[in-house]
Amino acid sequence: MSQVLARFRNSWIPHGLIVTVILTVVVGFVCLTVRRANMGLADLNENKRARQTIATVKRKEKIRIDERNNLYVGDLGEVIHIDEGTEQLRVYYEIDNFDQFPEPKRDLLMETEKVRISKFGFRFRVLQESAYNSLNEGDLLEVSYRIVGNEKEIMSVTKVPE
Repeated sequence: MSQVLARFRNSWIPHGLIVTVILTVVVGFVCLTVRRANMGLADLNENKRARQTIATVKRKEKIRIDERNNLYVGDLGEVIHIDEGTEQLRVYYEIDNFDQFPEPKRDLLMETEKVRISKFGFRFRVLQESAYNSLNEGDLLEVSYRIVGNEKEIMSVTKVPE
């Protein structure tokens, strides 16, 4: 940097102009970097926002966990272990749409959901007996979820009021 300034010391370009140009370039670079970081943060926050959609009850099942069925895959693809002897009232459901997103994200989310169902079966929720008994196959559920990559983290599932 000092060599550049020494070269211009005897030139017709004033030192103030050189400093101004350098500062303008640095400030412009910082502004672009901050703007890009803000856009990335906005996208991240948008994906973390909870959304609601509708799902359909596919089946209900009361199960007792044994050594054959003591694992399942959670919403984000993690394997979850359940203690043997536990009883669960499960309601299995399928998400109907992701209309809260524009194309092509909507199609991508539906496709990843279909792949998940083909690998692991329908999503399910373990319910208390009163909630379990109030649901029937074909009933509609309101699902609150958020997107984590191409996966859906299910936050809550409730029956759509009739």
